[in-house]
Amino acid sequence: MSELRNSILLFIFQISLILLKIPYLLIGFGPEEDAWGHVYNIIEMYEQGHYIISRLPGHPAYEALMFLLFPLIKKPFVINLFSAFAAAFAINEFYKLLKLVGAKDELFWTLAFGLMPAFFLGSTYAIDYAFSIWWMLRSTRLLFQGRFVESGFSLGVATAFRITSFALVLPAILYFLKNKSAAKNYFSFLFTASFVATLFYALIIYSYGIDFFDYHKPPSSGFLKAFYKLLPGALGLLGTLGFMAILSIVFFRSRNEFVQNIDQPVNLFFLVTSLLFFISYVRLPEKTAFAVPMFAYLYLFLAQMDIYKGRILLIILVVSIFILGFQFIHPYRGGNPSSIALRGNLEGQSIELAPFKGLYFSELEKRKNKVKFAECAFNTLRNFHNSKAVVVCGWWYAQLKTMEWISEQDLSPHLVYYLSQEELDRFLSKGYEVYHLEELSAINDRLKGTSLQTFSKPIQIDCP
Repeated sequence: MSELRNSILLFIFQISLILLKIPYLLIGFGPEEDAWGHVYNIIEMYEQGHYIISRLPGHPAYEALMFLLFPLIKKPFVINLFSAFAAAFAINEFYKLLKLVGAKDELFWTLAFGLMPAFFLGSTYAIDYAFSIWWMLRSTRLLFQGRFVESGFSLGVATAFRITSFALVLPAILYFLKNKSAAKNYFSFLFTASFVATLFYALIIYSYGIDFFDYHKPPSSGFLKAFYKLLPGALGLLGTLGFMAILSIVFFRSRNEFVQNIDQPVNLFFLVTSLLFFISYVRLPEKTAFAVPMFAYLYLFLAQMDIYKGRILLIILVVSIFILGFQFIHPYRGGNPSSIALRGNLEGQSIELAPFKGLYFSELEKRKNKVKFAECAFNTLRNFHNSKAVVVCGWWYAQLKTMEWISEQDLSPHLVYYLSQEELDRFLSKGYEVYHLEELSAINDRLKGTSLQTFSKPIQIDCP
């Protein structure tokens, strides 16, 4: 009866989360340029008739999904809904893993995972985060159940969504060693995972060769921003405090239990996986969602500990997304100022701490503001009748090009992502006038080592 009740509660929770995500699902394809990049990438493939990588090192499984969904490309809600469903499947796998390892308060921990801001928000738009963690968790569960071929297959699919998922191979090998598994189990798992991943990446390797194995390396965002994205950005401010309290209890009150648990094969798997994704985040602290696997597997480990007043702290993790939020204030790339908040500046950016506005609400404002600005920019460019103009659009490029294609209105100016010095010189030699949106001339110079600010003019966007 208890298991039936939990199953019903879990189903209600999954449905409730999807309903909570609906306001997000209705706002374009998401806040990231990578999300719009996925959409425009499929448009380019259909128009040019051959495979084009979305971004290095490729995300072939998500690219394939988007390719199949191309007839629905003008319906962002449907595209985004697939991410929300993937998150629901990930939540189900997370719960099954908790049951499998005999965790305590499995429903509360599942709630905490499902409402983790980085995971919740990362599953509301056209991106692969929810898909990769879903297949990673599925691979882990099947591994623990001794279904090695199925586990390897799931890991191969996870890798096809996001190549960093293949890092699970290392903790899997340690798990095999700890369990003194037969060689055939190693082989079944590793061969299947490698074969499936290679199958998905075959077209990329054929098209781009070994050069595909690379990734975008933006300038460092600085320690404070990286720290924010890892903790308050991923867990919320209240969630960060709750998480730190749980860690303190584990290390100072339950040290013996902690040491005993580490020696268990499944817990060694969880901790090594968390460490690997922490290292991965430190190497590229670009997106808050990059920390999701680290926290997911840490939660799986901590859920087995006897935490003093654990449910109170878990409730803090659960409600963190709704209250006490740090947010970036900006008219078209951030949230709106709150009526009650503490305000300040961080590295030249306006921020606030709002006691009654968590990340759920501030991120919703941010997405609405970004879509509104993009629409204003598109309308401005539509009335910009200069075919000898080139406009540096930066992070707005894929969104504006997608809007151009959906509206079936060709813009007169030539839109570019960024310009190299060679490209800049070539446009100038042909008599083009160079323009840029917002502060993107400075960004272009920092990324490409150009002198764009000397030649480029800003385009004034009127966006009431």
